[in-house]
Amino acid sequence: GIVLYAASQFLLCIDKCQQAVELLDRTGDFWELNMARYQVAASRYRLGDLAGAYEEAQRMHQSGLDLGDAQASGLAVDILSKAACGRVPREVIQNELERPRGADAQTTSQVFQAEGVRLLAENDFRAAAGAFQQGWEMARRAGIQNTYVVPCLPWLATSLRREAERCRHDPAESRRLLRQARRAARRGLRLARKFQNDLPHCLRELGLIALATGHARRAQRLFDESLAVAAQQGARYEHAQTALAQAELEAREK
Repeated sequence: GIVLYAASQFLLCIDKCQQAVELLDRTGDFWELNMARYQVAASRYRLGDLAGAYEEAQRMHQSGLDLGDAQASGLAVDILSKAACGRVPREVIQNELERPRGADAQTTSQVFQAEGVRLLAENDFRAAAGAFQQGWEMARRAGIQNTYVVPCLPWLATSLRREAERCRHDPAESRRLLRQARRAARRGLRLARKFQNDLPHCLRELGLIALATGHARRAQRLFDESLAVAAQQGARYEHAQTALAQAELEAREK
């Protein structure tokens, strides 16, 4: 199931991991059960089933709290926040940020992703960028490069681009933020060519940055590729997000 998730085979991942959940429930291994449950929640999120992803992640989070499993409760809030588009109680994520995890850099990185998405929903773009940057730096220092930490980079690009849009009254600051956003998105794209779950997001961000800097033709190419990859993956939510960006481009050109 983990291999299938990393390969963007989300429906197959759900099938295999639901089988794993049933087997692990029978053997009483609730720690590994939660890891299988995470793949199900994450795959549902990737497919655009936000309600299903939230429900699965909520079960995992509660199970982690009941078991005293800091890894499970921490990983769960990553999907909780993303599936709820950031509309989660601050204290839920704060509790996970404050929970001791020792050397578990990957879980901590994913909790920072949850916090970043929550801050984006509150339009606190600079703080969101800081959270995604912390998540990425923690993973990078630990030598972790995988499909679970790569999202830090496109989300960082999103945060910086949104702040650049808000700073249009200060052109120099807006350009500086867009350069930072482009660097983050390009770094994310290099990794997403290997770990492709975040490829539609990376391509869309680069397209939006191109659009913001007056390169409409380049933006269109990037949006087209993002849509094609999302369609291939069955990533309906990502496809919809890119379709909205493409509609913005078409509206500007009229």
